[in-house]
Formats: sequence, C-alpha cells, structure tokens
Amino acid sequence: MPLKDLYIAEFGKRMAALQAEAAPQKAANAQLARLHDDLVANREEMRLTSAEIELLDDELQIDPGPVLIRVLAAPDGQLRVTYEVKRPTGAVQATVPGVETYEDVESAIVRLLVQYNPTY
Repeated sequence: MPLKDLYIAEFGKRMAALQAEAAPQKAANAQLARLHDDLVANREEMRLTSAEIELLDDELQIDPGPVLIRVLAAPDGQLRVTYEVKRPTGAVQATVPGVETYEDVESAIVRLLVQYNPTY
C-alpha cells in the first residue's frame, strides 16, 4: 500500500477516535443549551426575571442574587450541578449529589431557587 494511502487510512482512524471521544461532551453541551433555552423561555413563570442566565462553553450559570447555580457539562457526558451561597463572610460552595438525569438537573435548580430566593 502506498504511503499516502496508509497516511489517509491512519488519519481517518485518528479522526474517528477523536470524534468518538468528544461525543459525550458534545451531548452534554447540547443538554446545557436545551436547559438554557428552557430557563429563558420560562423565566417569568419561574420568577427568574431579574436572574442572570448565561451559557458559556461547557457551563450554564444562573444568578438570581443570593446563590449562584452552575451546571457543568463534564467530558463523560454527565451534567453536574454546583452552587455558591453568597454571604458577607464569604461564599459557601457545594455540589448537589445524586444528579444523574436531565430531570434531576431541573429539580436541583428549582430546589435551589426556591430555597435561596426570598421572593418565593
């Protein structure tokens, strides 16, 4: 087999491997985009009108004031929810355990918003 054909075949294998490796992250980023769109579409009903909702590359931030909620798209394809409670003495950071599905992420966000939003 000529060198050019070997190179093209090997390059094709490498590209396929890279795409397969990136697929879980890409899927998690798509879920973040969907979640962002859902939050923006329902912000009035959820009393998020004054909250800042920002979608970064692999992170969604929701900042209604007393708490900063972050949803991270992990390389393994999972979404992780962390939050930071803002206090005068310093922020307290925590991770929400047991978040495995998209619905778990939605529930975690709603629980945090209700818990830390005094307007509810």
